[in-house]
Amino acid sequence: MYKSVLTLLLGLLLFFAGCQSIQKVGDGVQSGELVVDVASSGIASLLQDKPQILIARENLLLNGIAVLFEVTLNGIVVGNLGNGEKAAYSVGPGIHQLVVRNRGPDGSWSNVKGSKKIELRDGSRYFIISPAMGWTTGRIKIKEVSLDIWKKN
Repeated sequence: MYKSVLTLLLGLLLFFAGCQSIQKVGDGVQSGELVVDVASSGIASLLQDKPQILIARENLLLNGIAVLFEVTLNGIVVGNLGNGEKAAYSVGPGIHQLVVRNRGPDGSWSNVKGSKKIELRDGSRYFIISPAMGWTTGRIKIKEVSLDIWKKN
């Protein structure tokens, strides 16, 4: 009995360690602090006067860690987010279309995506994105949240 439990625990430990090693890394940042002015990788400066769309990809243990989420604003690809990463994109006031697509483990496209129309006036807006399962297919959930909730994610 003792050997069986020990073998099971060791197997689970190796499984979870292996899952973490296949996690894809995007061009967002992992910590709660955003990098200041890395515009070349799609992360905009937090010090600009323009309103921003700030996105955090939910940090999930096993669900979708081997895929990147491609972030598109107004038809232009602005970055890729890995599990638990965050990014900020400076945009002008107005209506913007946010589309997040799932890139499969091999980098190919899938039909899994989520989209949201966002109206910015004078302040920044905060979103958390996460994979979700619909009735017949997967999708990406885009949820608007407060700054406090966004920071905790």
